[in-house]
Amino acid sequence: MLLQQREAIHVRFIGDVHGKFEQYVSLIEGVDASIQVGDMGLGFFAPSPDGVTAPPEPRFDVMRREGNHRFIRGNQDDPTACAQHCLCIADGHSEGDMFFCGGALSVNLKDRTKGLNWWPDEELSEPELARIREKYLDERQPIMVTHDCPHAIAKAILSHNNIDKGVAISRTRQAFQRMWEQYKPQIWVFGHWHMSMDALISGTRFICLAELEPIDI
Repeated sequence: MLLQQREAIHVRFIGDVHGKFEQYVSLIEGVDASIQVGDMGLGFFAPSPDGVTAPPEPRFDVMRREGNHRFIRGNQDDPTACAQHCLCIADGHSEGDMFFCGGALSVNLKDRTKGLNWWPDEELSEPELARIREKYLDERQPIMVTHDCPHAIAKAILSHNNIDKGVAISRTRQAFQRMWEQYKPQIWVFGHWHMSMDALISGTRFICLAELEPIDI
C-alpha cells in the first residue's frame, strides 16, 4: 500500500553529483521532490596536478526554490558540513516509507588529503551502525536509501558490469549486509559505484545509480 501511495508522489532519486551542480540542477527542474544519494560534493576539494581545487558552491538556492530537494552524505562530502545543513538527510532518519543512511569507505586514500577530501568519519562507527541497524529493524520501511550497499550486492554490481575484481571489506557494507539479511526491503536505492544496475535479488529490487543518473519511483 505504501508503494502504491508513493506512485502519485514521484520522488526522483539522483546518483552521485561530484560537484557537477549545473547538471544536477537540470535534473531537478520541474520535479517536486528529489533525493540525491550521496557524493554531492559538499566541502570536497578535488585532487588536481597543482594540489587541490576548491569545491564549487552547491546550488542550494535552487534546491530550496524549486521544491523539496535533499541529499544524503557520501564519502566525498564533508560529514560536519552535512550534519549542519538543513537539506542533508541524517543517517538513520526514517520518513514516510523510506529509511536513510549515508557514508562509505574511500578506497583511493593515496590521492586524498585529510580534512580536504577525506574525513576519518566518512564511515559511521560500529556502535553508530549498530544503533541504526536496530532502528532499521524496528521501522522496517519498504524503501532503503543509502550511499553504499550490502557487501553481496557490491559483488553483484561488478558481475553485472562484467568487472572481474574483488570487493574491499568495509564496516558499512558489512552492516548493510547484516541489515538486509535480517529484513529485506522492497527497494534499495544507492550510488557510490558509478555504475548502473537495476535487479531483483532475493526479493529486493536493488537500484544502483551511476553519476547523475536519475530514476523516478
